[in-house]
Amino acid sequence: MIKSIDREIKESIIGKIKCKSIEELQESEHPDLIGYWQGDNCKNLCVMSNKFDELYRTKKEDLRITYYDDIIDCIHKINAAFHWKYNNSNLSEDNKRKCLGYISYTQIHINRLQQQRNQLQCEEQQRQYEKQQRQYRFTLRVEALAIVLAIVIAAISFILTHYSNIDTKIANALFDKKINHLHSKIDTLYSFFKESDNKYQKTQSITYKSDALTIIKISEFVYKHISHLTTKNFGIVPCNGMIVISNGEAVIFDTPVDDKSAAELVDWLTKSRKLNIVAIIPTHYHADNLGGLNEFHRRDIASYALNKTIGITKERGLTTIPQNGFDERLELSVGGKEVLAQFFGGGHTVDNIIGYFPHDEIMFGGCLITNVGAQKGNFAEADLAEWSNTVKRIRTEFPNVRKVITGHGTIGTIADLDYTIELFKQ
Repeated sequence: MIKSIDREIKESIIGKIKCKSIEELQESEHPDLIGYWQGDNCKNLCVMSNKFDELYRTKKEDLRITYYDDIIDCIHKINAAFHWKYNNSNLSEDNKRKCLGYISYTQIHINRLQQQRNQLQCEEQQRQYEKQQRQYRFTLRVEALAIVLAIVIAAISFILTHYSNIDTKIANALFDKKINHLHSKIDTLYSFFKESDNKYQKTQSITYKSDALTIIKISEFVYKHISHLTTKNFGIVPCNGMIVISNGEAVIFDTPVDDKSAAELVDWLTKSRKLNIVAIIPTHYHADNLGGLNEFHRRDIASYALNKTIGITKERGLTTIPQNGFDERLELSVGGKEVLAQFFGGGHTVDNIIGYFPHDEIMFGGCLITNVGAQKGNFAEADLAEWSNTVKRIRTEFPNVRKVITGHGTIGTIADLDYTIELFKQ
């Protein structure tokens, strides 16, 4: 559980300054150090911190994430103001030391709050996924009961039509037999859904969690890894990848966003799980797909990517370049089970590929696939003319896909492919 930040923020930053208003700041013992701008932000921080506590008590997680962003931004401004003051003012040595202390202190809070915010977002994503699955299972139940009801009506109609002239006892006996048969069918359906729910509870669980990395079990053989990328336009973005594990081996689609989180993933697989990593496969050239590739190379783990991806990384002068290339389709074995990586055309980028694990019919769609209801996201380097057609080809190639892991969202279904096709239709 994330702890309240109200007391800690106000006592550590606002409390140290000991001011509740701009006027008090101007008359405080640090007038040359703080100034009007920082004071305004401190006041805003105090207001937002109180609001955060109120949201925390009401459990409005979506709003709490927004307030995290606001609070972090506010402390960023305070930190920047101290930096400016330190570099552009004639401070005494004593005040310089104080200023450096404030810079360090605010940065510590920024880092800690970003970690808490990332954790909250992961938990919210997991809740949204579980809600989506519950809705999906409820829909199945309704459809099944509708079928049963139709059978009951048909059975009654059949009996009334064909047995209206025979003995009432015989008709009742036949009717009871039909109803008992339907009861057994309903019991079978109930058992199926109960077993499905139990299986879901067992398989959909957080297996590993730290400030930098989260790993969620999707099926007996497939896991999703989540790390976080700080971006200019979209803030802190959760980034997904897929891990396939079988008989002591593992294949990974997309690295975590940096070498630190990549090292955590490699350690979890090799040290905690005692697995041999067969390959790491970036699905395109963006940082959220190969940002941690150097760590894999440092551990002598083979990397594979589309030749087009390798060409783009070289053209752009990137220091991280995948080692082995393929033109359209790559087939690898992980513990005796087949894993596919395939290019179907442009979309999110001109080089995006998807991963597929036929044994479980689970797809890693990466940034090419968008969750139902989500926005288009980053399409600055997209092939918008081909995006929809590309996903149509994937839909045709893999019509039986059961689960889809997107690049930046929850675990979905084949409905995500249909949604993406419509979303980017020209």
